[in-house]
Amino acid sequence: MNRILTLSLMSVVMNSTALANPMVERPDLPPPELVAKVLEENPAVQSAKSGIALGEANRRKLVSGPYEFNLSATGQQREIDGARGRYDEWNVGIDRPFRIPGKRGLDSDIGDAGLNAAQLAYGDAYHEAARTLLAQWFDWVKAKSEVAQWRAQAELFNRQRDVVAKREKLGDAAKLDTSAAQAASAQAEASLKQAEARLQIAASVLTQNYPGLQLPENVTLGDPAPVEGGLEEWRAKILSDNHELERARAESQQVKLQADRARYEMIPDPTVGMHYGSDQGGDERYMGVRVSVPLPGSGGRRADSQVAQAQAAIAAQQEALTYRGILNTIATVHAAAVSGYSSWQSTRLAVESIDQNAAKMARAYELGEIDLTDLLTALRLKAEAALSYNTTHIAAIEARYRLLLDAHQLWLPQEMEATKTHPDIK
Repeated sequence: MNRILTLSLMSVVMNSTALANPMVERPDLPPPELVAKVLEENPAVQSAKSGIALGEANRRKLVSGPYEFNLSATGQQREIDGARGRYDEWNVGIDRPFRIPGKRGLDSDIGDAGLNAAQLAYGDAYHEAARTLLAQWFDWVKAKSEVAQWRAQAELFNRQRDVVAKREKLGDAAKLDTSAAQAASAQAEASLKQAEARLQIAASVLTQNYPGLQLPENVTLGDPAPVEGGLEEWRAKILSDNHELERARAESQQVKLQADRARYEMIPDPTVGMHYGSDQGGDERYMGVRVSVPLPGSGGRRADSQVAQAQAAIAAQQEALTYRGILNTIATVHAAAVSGYSSWQSTRLAVESIDQNAAKMARAYELGEIDLTDLLTALRLKAEAALSYNTTHIAAIEARYRLLLDAHQLWLPQEMEATKTHPDIK
């Protein structure tokens, strides 16, 4: 088993309490300060952050409303039959629409809901970028592990090829054995080249999507830790602070408020103004107050209200759909973390047995008790087992980190890390 772990990436034991602390630097992940930097620079995160400024501006706009003072002025000349000359006359006025009671409060609430939704959209975008980073990071880790595995296997098969070639020269091995050893060596070298190509692709994808992320020469992997706590406990934890769900609720609430506002709009806002004028060359002066109210009759305002009500119903259904999707995701992620640890344990036991068998077969071949075909079969089985072990090993670690990420115990925005007070779940 020690030989197999040596062929893998370097392994250390990680403290399980560190898994629940979002501030702890973990040897199998990028440094947290570097993660925070590349996530903040992600275009989707930057776009969502700009959305907060938009939400703030829109809130100010809604609170102020489109209600502005309007100045008016007219000038004219009047000529009266039988009178001398013409009279200069003029009129000036100022008007302003006024929101009826209730509209201003709703406008303020709609602005608050929009700003809240924008802030939650930022958190959701950050979380999605972190999910992608985590997946692509472990794609690279897995590819790097496979390269290390196949490089070691290629060296092993190359040595076996050279040993058989020497034995053939001494007359202790047949040419058929030499051909078989050469074929096994060539197959291992081909697998190594394929693994190196996958590693190059994984590294390119990771660095292209997250510029500035430095890929280390080696990654330290520890043994996966078991998931403590059942599905209900993790579901409650994740739902208690879920940006995606909170965003859907905020957007639904905003649309509902807009529907309420549309109902209020069925009562038009009055316009109140004052005017002052001069007639007959100044012989007459007057001042008055005027009020105007639109008279809805086309049914447009009622149709607008009905449209808003339908949009509110759609938003409510979308919120319910989002909630259902999140529940499914939580169950899937939790199951993957639990089964990942179980699969790793099973694979570890199996690979120990296969490793021991390969060692016995190698000794038996040296003693002439088996032929080369049997030995090569045992070595191939050992290589496949080692690859399977690494795959389940890395998958188990990644699945647990994904669960921690969704529970906001990993890679939080800096402002959230500073205020995080949730109890740890191990």
